[in-house]
Amino acid sequence: MIKLQSKLNVKAALTAILKTRKSRNRCEGIAQYIYLINKFCEKGTCIPQDKDFKKIYNEFFDLTRFRSDEVFQKGYYEYMEDNKTNEGLSFKEILKHLKELPPHHKVEKSFGSKLLSMINPEYCPPWDGNVKSSLERLGILESLRIKVPSSSCICAWSDFYEEICVWYKNFVAPSGEGTEWIGLFDTWFEKDWHGWYTKFLNENKEAETWIKWLHDNKKKISRDEITKVKKIDLIFWQAGANKVDGIIPSIWKIKAE
Repeated sequence: MIKLQSKLNVKAALTAILKTRKSRNRCEGIAQYIYLINKFCEKGTCIPQDKDFKKIYNEFFDLTRFRSDEVFQKGYYEYMEDNKTNEGLSFKEILKHLKELPPHHKVEKSFGSKLLSMINPEYCPPWDGNVKSSLERLGILESLRIKVPSSSCICAWSDFYEEICVWYKNFVAPSGEGTEWIGLFDTWFEKDWHGWYTKFLNENKEAETWIKWLHDNKKKISRDEITKVKKIDLIFWQAGANKVDGIIPSIWKIKAE
Protein backbone atom coordinates (compact mmCIF):
# COMPACT_ATOMS: atom_id res chain seq x y z
CA MET A 1 0.00 0.00 0.00
CA ILE A 2 1.25 3.49 -0.89
CA LYS A 3 1.88 5.68 2.15
CA LEU A 4 0.30 9.06 1.56
CA GLN A 5 2.71 11.94 2.07
CA SER A 6 0.04 14.33 3.32
CA LYS A 7 -3.09 13.59 5.32
CA LEU A 8 -6.38 14.62 3.76
CA ASN A 9 -9.08 15.50 6.28
CA VAL A 10 -11.94 13.91 4.39
CA LYS A 11 -14.59 15.07 6.86
CA ALA A 12 -13.46 18.68 6.46
CA ALA A 13 -13.42 18.36 2.68
CA LEU A 14 -16.99 17.07 2.63
CA THR A 15 -18.21 19.60 5.19
CA ALA A 16 -16.72 22.36 3.05
CA ILE A 17 -19.06 21.39 0.20
CA LEU A 18 -21.94 22.75 2.29
CA LYS A 19 -20.08 25.68 3.87
CA THR A 20 -17.97 27.38 1.20
CA ARG A 21 -19.25 30.38 -0.71
CA LYS A 22 -19.75 28.06 -3.67
CA SER A 23 -21.74 25.52 -1.65
CA ARG A 24 -24.87 25.71 -3.82
CA ASN A 25 -22.81 25.04 -6.95
CA ARG A 26 -20.97 22.10 -5.39
CA CYS A 27 -24.01 20.46 -3.81
CA GLU A 28 -25.93 21.03 -7.01
CA GLY A 29 -23.04 19.46 -8.90
CA ILE A 30 -23.61 16.14 -7.12
CA ALA A 31 -27.31 16.35 -8.02
CA GLN A 32 -26.31 17.08 -11.62
CA TYR A 33 -24.04 14.02 -11.66
CA ILE A 34 -26.86 11.81 -10.37
CA TYR A 35 -29.12 13.20 -13.09
CA LEU A 36 -26.48 12.60 -15.76
CA ILE A 37 -25.66 9.02 -14.79
CA ASN A 38 -29.37 8.12 -14.63
CA LYS A 39 -30.24 9.79 -17.94
CA PHE A 40 -27.17 8.26 -19.58
CA CYS A 41 -28.43 4.78 -18.69
CA GLU A 42 -32.12 5.49 -19.28
CA LYS A 43 -33.68 3.56 -22.14
CA GLY A 44 -34.59 5.86 -24.98
CA THR A 45 -32.08 8.61 -24.20
CA CYS A 46 -30.39 9.86 -27.39
CA ILE A 47 -27.57 12.04 -26.18
CA PRO A 48 -26.98 14.16 -29.34
CA GLN A 49 -30.68 15.11 -29.33
CA ASP A 50 -31.10 15.57 -25.58
CA LYS A 51 -30.57 19.28 -24.97
CA ASP A 52 -31.00 19.00 -21.20
CA PHE A 53 -28.43 16.23 -20.87
CA LYS A 54 -25.88 18.17 -22.93
CA LYS A 55 -26.53 21.40 -21.03
CA ILE A 56 -25.94 19.75 -17.65
CA TYR A 57 -22.97 17.72 -18.90
CA ASN A 58 -21.41 20.91 -20.28
CA GLU A 59 -21.84 22.62 -16.91
CA PHE A 60 -20.76 19.72 -14.73
CA PHE A 61 -17.66 18.82 -16.75
CA ASP A 62 -16.82 22.38 -17.92
CA LEU A 63 -17.10 21.42 -21.58
CA THR A 64 -18.64 24.73 -22.64
CA ARG A 65 -15.95 26.80 -20.91
CA PHE A 66 -13.09 25.05 -22.69
CA ARG A 67 -14.65 23.46 -25.79
CA SER A 68 -17.61 25.61 -26.80
CA ASP A 69 -17.32 24.98 -30.54
CA GLU A 70 -20.52 23.39 -31.86
CA VAL A 71 -18.71 21.18 -34.35
CA PHE A 72 -16.53 19.67 -31.64
CA GLN A 73 -19.47 19.18 -29.27
CA LYS A 74 -21.54 17.54 -32.01
CA GLY A 75 -18.78 15.02 -32.71
CA TYR A 76 -18.15 14.51 -28.99
CA TYR A 77 -21.75 13.67 -28.16
CA GLU A 78 -22.25 11.51 -31.24
CA TYR A 79 -19.22 9.47 -30.23
CA MET A 80 -20.55 9.20 -26.68
CA GLU A 81 -23.91 7.94 -27.99
CA ASP A 82 -22.27 5.41 -30.31
CA ASN A 83 -20.25 3.97 -27.41
CA LYS A 84 -22.74 4.21 -24.52
CA THR A 85 -22.66 0.49 -23.85
CA ASN A 86 -19.11 -0.16 -25.02
CA GLU A 87 -17.40 -0.93 -21.71
CA GLY A 88 -14.41 -2.27 -23.60
CA LEU A 89 -13.71 1.16 -25.10
CA SER A 90 -10.13 2.19 -24.32
CA PHE A 91 -8.79 5.58 -23.39
CA LYS A 92 -6.42 5.38 -26.33
CA GLU A 93 -9.32 4.89 -28.75
CA ILE A 94 -11.12 7.89 -27.30
CA LEU A 95 -8.04 10.12 -27.54
CA LYS A 96 -7.46 9.12 -31.15
CA HIS A 97 -11.05 9.84 -32.11
CA LEU A 98 -11.31 13.18 -30.29
CA LYS A 99 -8.02 14.34 -31.81
CA GLU A 100 -9.65 14.04 -35.24
CA LEU A 101 -12.49 16.38 -34.31
CA PRO A 102 -12.27 19.96 -35.61
CA PRO A 103 -11.41 22.65 -34.85
CA HIS A 104 -8.98 21.88 -32.00
CA HIS A 105 -7.36 18.58 -33.03
CA LYS A 106 -5.91 18.20 -29.54
CA VAL A 107 -5.21 15.24 -27.27
CA GLU A 108 -8.26 15.66 -25.04
CA LYS A 109 -7.06 13.77 -21.97
CA SER A 110 -9.42 15.54 -19.56
CA PHE A 111 -12.58 15.43 -21.67
CA GLY A 112 -11.66 11.97 -22.91
CA SER A 113 -11.43 10.70 -19.33
CA LYS A 114 -14.75 12.35 -18.47
CA LEU A 115 -16.42 10.65 -21.40
CA LEU A 116 -14.98 7.29 -20.34
CA SER A 117 -16.06 7.86 -16.73
CA MET A 118 -19.67 7.97 -17.93
CA ILE A 119 -19.35 4.71 -19.86
CA ASN A 120 -17.40 2.85 -17.19
CA PRO A 121 -17.90 4.65 -13.85
CA GLU A 122 -16.93 1.59 -11.79
CA TYR A 123 -13.34 1.72 -13.00
CA CYS A 124 -12.57 4.96 -14.84
CA PRO A 125 -12.16 8.31 -13.00
CA PRO A 126 -12.16 11.77 -14.58
CA TRP A 127 -8.83 13.57 -14.83
CA ASP A 128 -8.56 17.34 -14.38
CA GLY A 129 -6.53 20.01 -12.66
CA ASN A 130 -8.27 19.77 -9.27
CA VAL A 131 -7.84 16.01 -9.08
CA LYS A 132 -4.21 16.35 -10.17
CA SER A 133 -3.62 18.90 -7.40
CA SER A 134 -4.90 16.49 -4.73
CA LEU A 135 -2.95 13.53 -6.13
CA GLU A 136 0.22 15.62 -6.15
CA ARG A 137 -0.26 16.80 -2.59
CA LEU A 138 -0.82 13.24 -1.38
CA GLY A 139 2.36 12.08 -3.14
CA ILE A 140 0.41 9.65 -5.30
CA LEU A 141 1.65 10.91 -8.66
CA GLU A 142 5.25 10.73 -7.47
CA SER A 143 4.77 7.12 -6.36
CA LEU A 144 3.31 5.85 -9.64
CA ARG A 145 5.37 3.67 -11.94
CA ILE A 146 4.37 5.87 -14.89
CA LYS A 147 4.63 9.64 -14.45
CA VAL A 148 2.40 12.40 -15.81
CA PRO A 149 3.39 12.79 -19.47
CA SER A 150 5.11 16.02 -20.39
CA SER A 151 4.04 15.71 -24.03
CA SER A 152 0.76 15.20 -25.88
CA CYS A 153 1.67 11.69 -26.97
CA ILE A 154 -1.50 9.57 -27.06
CA CYS A 155 0.32 6.37 -26.12
CA ALA A 156 1.99 8.05 -23.14
CA TRP A 157 -1.31 9.45 -21.84
CA SER A 158 -3.04 6.12 -22.41
CA ASP A 159 -0.42 4.29 -20.33
CA PHE A 160 -0.54 6.93 -17.61
CA TYR A 161 -4.33 6.89 -17.39
CA GLU A 162 -4.36 3.12 -17.09
CA GLU A 163 -1.91 3.47 -14.19
CA ILE A 164 -4.28 5.96 -12.53
CA CYS A 165 -7.21 3.56 -12.99
CA VAL A 166 -5.24 0.74 -11.36
CA TRP A 167 -4.36 3.01 -8.43
CA TYR A 168 -8.05 3.88 -7.88
CA LYS A 169 -9.00 0.20 -8.14
CA ASN A 170 -6.49 -0.73 -5.43
CA PHE A 171 -7.40 2.25 -3.26
CA VAL A 172 -11.13 1.38 -3.14
CA ALA A 173 -10.51 -2.36 -2.71
CA PRO A 174 -11.62 -3.88 0.64
CA SER A 175 -8.03 -3.79 1.90
CA GLY A 176 -7.35 -0.26 0.61
CA GLU A 177 -7.25 2.98 2.58
CA GLY A 178 -10.10 4.29 0.47
CA THR A 179 -12.66 2.15 2.30
CA GLU A 180 -12.51 4.55 5.26
CA TRP A 181 -12.96 7.53 2.93
CA ILE A 182 -15.97 5.87 1.28
CA GLY A 183 -17.52 5.24 4.69
CA LEU A 184 -17.10 8.91 5.57
CA PHE A 185 -18.62 9.93 2.23
CA ASP A 186 -21.61 7.63 2.74
CA THR A 187 -22.27 9.03 6.22
CA TRP A 188 -22.00 12.62 4.96
CA PHE A 189 -24.23 11.81 1.98
CA GLU A 190 -27.02 10.39 4.15
CA LYS A 191 -26.80 12.85 7.06
CA ASP A 192 -25.96 16.15 5.36
CA TRP A 193 -26.22 16.18 1.59
CA HIS A 194 -29.50 14.28 1.32
CA GLY A 195 -31.30 16.86 3.45
CA TRP A 196 -29.99 19.63 1.22
CA TYR A 197 -31.03 17.65 -1.87
CA THR A 198 -34.64 17.10 -0.72
CA LYS A 199 -35.07 20.79 0.03
CA PHE A 200 -33.39 21.73 -3.25
CA LEU A 201 -35.80 19.59 -5.31
CA ASN A 202 -38.89 20.88 -3.54
CA GLU A 203 -37.88 24.52 -3.93
CA ASN A 204 -36.61 24.34 -7.52
CA LYS A 205 -38.68 21.64 -9.24
CA GLU A 206 -40.19 24.18 -11.65
CA ALA A 207 -36.95 26.09 -12.24
CA GLU A 208 -35.17 23.78 -14.68
CA THR A 209 -36.11 20.67 -16.63
CA TRP A 210 -33.39 18.47 -15.14
CA ILE A 211 -34.47 19.31 -11.59
CA LYS A 212 -38.09 18.61 -12.50
CA TRP A 213 -37.01 15.25 -13.97
CA LEU A 214 -35.36 14.26 -10.69
CA HIS A 215 -38.38 15.44 -8.70
CA ASP A 216 -41.02 13.86 -10.95
CA ASN A 217 -39.23 10.53 -10.99
CA LYS A 218 -39.62 10.51 -7.19
CA LYS A 219 -36.13 9.15 -7.11
CA LYS A 220 -34.90 8.17 -3.69
CA ILE A 221 -31.26 8.72 -4.46
CA SER A 222 -29.07 6.03 -3.01
CA ARG A 223 -25.44 6.55 -2.13
CA ASP A 224 -24.82 3.32 -4.07
CA GLU A 225 -25.71 5.09 -7.32
CA ILE A 226 -22.37 6.85 -6.98
CA THR A 227 -19.58 4.34 -7.52
CA LYS A 228 -16.66 3.97 -5.12
CA VAL A 229 -14.31 5.45 -7.71
CA LYS A 230 -16.62 8.44 -8.20
CA LYS A 231 -16.85 9.04 -4.44
CA ILE A 232 -13.06 9.23 -4.22
CA ASP A 233 -12.99 11.47 -7.30
CA LEU A 234 -15.50 13.86 -5.70
CA ILE A 235 -13.37 14.04 -2.54
CA PHE A 236 -10.20 14.69 -4.57
CA TRP A 237 -11.95 17.31 -6.70
CA GLN A 238 -13.34 19.10 -3.65
CA ALA A 239 -9.97 19.10 -1.86
CA GLY A 240 -8.20 20.40 -4.98
CA ALA A 241 -10.83 23.05 -5.66
CA ASN A 242 -10.59 24.42 -2.13
CA LYS A 243 -7.30 26.10 -3.01
CA VAL A 244 -9.54 28.81 -4.44
CA ASP A 245 -11.52 29.18 -1.23
CA GLY A 246 -8.45 29.50 0.96
CA ILE A 247 -9.47 26.78 3.42
CA ILE A 248 -6.76 24.22 2.72
CA PRO A 249 -5.41 24.31 6.32
CA SER A 250 -8.67 22.80 7.61
CA ILE A 251 -8.56 20.04 5.00
CA TRP A 252 -4.89 19.17 4.77
CA LYS A 253 -2.53 18.09 7.51
CA ILE A 254 1.09 18.65 6.58
CA LYS A 255 2.31 15.14 7.29
CA ALA A 256 0.79 11.70 7.47
CA GLU A 257 0.91 10.00 10.83
